[in-house]
Amino acid sequence: LCLVLLWLLVSSPRLLAQTTTEENTTDKSLHMAATFTITVSSYAGFRYLGFNKTESIFAAAFTSFFISSLKEVLDKNVDQGDLKADAQGTAAAMLGIAIFHF
Repeated sequence: LCLVLLWLLVSSPRLLAQTTTEENTTDKSLHMAATFTITVSSYAGFRYLGFNKTESIFAAAFTSFFISSLKEVLDKNVDQGDLKADAQGTAAAMLGIAIFHF
């Protein structure tokens, strides 16, 4: 299962990229890594504040989607691939949290 999550994080930017340039792939990887980190950090914060696991997962996902969407709205170059990569990073973090129960 860890290998599947790792494969998702490593190979998905290439699948999401509209062009196959190295810069575009790196950009998508950074979007996924950022939203993954935001989601896990938010989850830990919500758990620390006393929320239960389910509430924390959904609150962390909302926080991650809100921050990444706000960044894309303020960005002059809105790219659907970035939004997809953001969603994948959040989904991977939620899946990891749900499976590994931390």
